[in-house]
Amino acid sequence: MTTSHLGAAVRAAIADWEKEGSAAKRLEELAEPAQLAEKLHKLAIERLPEGGAELGTIRALVSSEPCLHLKGIISLGQMQSTPGGFTPVPDDDTTIRARATVLAIHSLLGMETISYGTENNGELFVNLVPIDGQGAYAEKSKNAMRGHTDAASFPFSGERDHDQPRIAPSPDLVTLIGLRNPSKVPTTIMPLKKVVSGLDQQTIEVLQEPRFSIRPQKTFIEGMQKKLGRVHVLHRVPLLRILRTSLLSIRYSHSSVVSYDSADSVSEEACNRLQQACAHSVEELVIEPGDILVINNRSCLHGRRSLGEEGNNGRWLIRAYGLNTETLSEEQRYHDGDPKKKHILYP
Repeated sequence: MTTSHLGAAVRAAIADWEKEGSAAKRLEELAEPAQLAEKLHKLAIERLPEGGAELGTIRALVSSEPCLHLKGIISLGQMQSTPGGFTPVPDDDTTIRARATVLAIHSLLGMETISYGTENNGELFVNLVPIDGQGAYAEKSKNAMRGHTDAASFPFSGERDHDQPRIAPSPDLVTLIGLRNPSKVPTTIMPLKKVVSGLDQQTIEVLQEPRFSIRPQKTFIEGMQKKLGRVHVLHRVPLLRILRTSLLSIRYSHSSVVSYDSADSVSEEACNRLQQACAHSVEELVIEPGDILVINNRSCLHGRRSLGEEGNNGRWLIRAYGLNTETLSEEQRYHDGDPKKKHILYP
């Protein structure tokens, strides 16, 4: 089983789904992502070389590789101008097809497509674009981004926040859909195995100790203030986790991680060494229009090079999160009685 098999099966499933009805009907189905994911999952399995027997092989891919680059998986049609903000994602044949494709991929990988209520009002899909206007968000949207994991201040998968046990884990997957990239701006990845290979054993041990605080990344702060009444910071936690199986997990953002004890020079030095190791581990790849990049948010940091001024046809990616929700409790989802919002996790 290769990524080409996965891509071909999903592409065929989407084509079968599009034959069933109108764009309006497809958009209506997209509004209930869990049901649509199940439907597309069944269609895709029929297109795999050995049907459902290959699912284990497919899922092993995403746990063993830092990322999966599915090239040319989406057929692109007419699209609107590149949006000027994170939301909303415009509704047209191409973006509907792209979002449905991600639902199918995540489902085949054993993941639910999820969002968080405190980020972009819980929108399941968001635009990654140069944001219009002035201010921190607009500037940050055009600058280069150093290596990070998304939702770094949320717990590792399978763990609970000691102060706020309702808080759901950070995503297992960060999935990027390529719609436009006229200047071929590279996405950067830093595979964790490569990063760790550049660290000495003492630093690795310090990073596994509960000596750090992680502030929320900027996209979560406004939502936390509105929904929680405060900005929740993760205190006295490790940044690196190594399981007995030798699987590596990391949560990290250069701008959000500090030593819990400001006088702790050992942890401060470990952070500096981690930052240097990330910088020396950078690999570049270009997400072309029609590509999908599935990044393992546990074992691969990601970022990008700076964007140019490209106007209405500037770089346009759509981002989604995937999470294995088998151990997720109901209290870690929002409870407002609307099944269309079940994918929104707390906080």
